[in-house]
Amino acid sequence: MKIKKIEEISYEGDVYNLHIEDNHNYFVEGNCVKNCHGAKAYIAQQIMQQATNSYLRLGLTGTVPKDPLDRANLISGFGPVVYEVKANDLQKRNILSSIHISIFTLVYPKEYINSFVDWHDETTFLQSNEMYQHFIQALAGTLEGNTLILMKNIDPAKDLADMLKCTYISSKLSVEKRQDKFNEFVHGGNHTAVGTYSLLSTGIDIVHIHNIILGPTPGKSFVKTIQSIGRGLRRKEGQKEHINVVDVTSNLKFDKKHIKDRKTFYKEAKYPFEEDKMDVGQFRLKGKS
Repeated sequence: MKIKKIEEISYEGDVYNLHIEDNHNYFVEGNCVKNCHGAKAYIAQQIMQQATNSYLRLGLTGTVPKDPLDRANLISGFGPVVYEVKANDLQKRNILSSIHISIFTLVYPKEYINSFVDWHDETTFLQSNEMYQHFIQALAGTLEGNTLILMKNIDPAKDLADMLKCTYISSKLSVEKRQDKFNEFVHGGNHTAVGTYSLLSTGIDIVHIHNIILGPTPGKSFVKTIQSIGRGLRRKEGQKEHINVVDVTSNLKFDKKHIKDRKTFYKEAKYPFEEDKMDVGQFRLKGKS
């Protein structure tokens, strides 16, 4: 089937993407286009090695890896970076939403300092302890507009959603039902949803997010941190032009190290941020120690 005519029209409303289920590859006049979010750099390199007859290889990304090996793999497959536009430049041109980041350091009682075996052990505690959960409950109640809360693991994310009595976006939902959950952000003025970084930090487009809470924990990953924030940078004139990001960290060993890396990412991206501390022990239920 050939295209007979292309006409540009003025339109505002829903735009539908028609595709074959589970396949997001597009071929147009011999050109293959694929959204490969989540693909590692070495995977992209392997794909490009098979594309021996490609006259032109064009890769677009919002997060060129900082790791030297990943960066080398990407460049060996596609070639050098030839053009770069910073998010800050797009914000100045009113293409992306403006942003402000609040870094909250939760100060845990002394008995929790250096009491965890490794980062995973510490992160499990950070996601599931009642002090954190009640802090998030209090924080979410102060935010205006729609709020997306990101967590590392499924069970703690679901538990938090149950506690907040808000929407939990599960990977078990079909694509259509998941989109229905996203649409609640459009129709609800003060809607809150909880999900995991692995599910929601890439590959979704929700314009009407006003607040993002980075819960435990994006760690020190450049890609995960920047792409998670990117969920809120979509801009819609007159409806959504600003995003508030709350990065929740702590005084625990590994968390304290990782926030240093994230602050470096924010500085490089020219995202303004401020820092504050909170004695999270005040959120401990009475009678518990």
